[in-house]
Amino acid sequence: MSKTSQKGSFCLFRYAKIKSMYIQIKAKTGQRVESITETKPGRFEVSIKEKPERGLANKRILEMVREHFGGASKNVKIINGHHTKTKLIKIEE
Repeated sequence: MSKTSQKGSFCLFRYAKIKSMYIQIKAKTGQRVESITETKPGRFEVSIKEKPERGLANKRILEMVREHFGGASKNVKIINGHHTKTKLIKIEE
C-alpha cells in the first residue's frame, strides 16, 4: 500500500483595480471650431463640427474626450444620452 500525499495548492489571483470616472457632456453640434471646455468640475461642454446624424457626432465626441483625457489607452463609453445633447460618459483606464 503506497501513501500518496497531495499538497494543497492554491491559485493567487491579482485583480487590478479599474479606475473609472464619470463626466457629463453638453454637446454643441455643427460648430465651426471644435473644443472642450470644463464648465464645472465633472461637467464639460464639447463643440464639434459634425451634425447629429448616423452617430457621427457621438463618435467624434468620444474621440475628443479620449484625446483630452490621455490618449488611445482610455476606454470611453456613452452611458446615457445617445440621442440627446446632454450625455453621461464613463472613462476607464
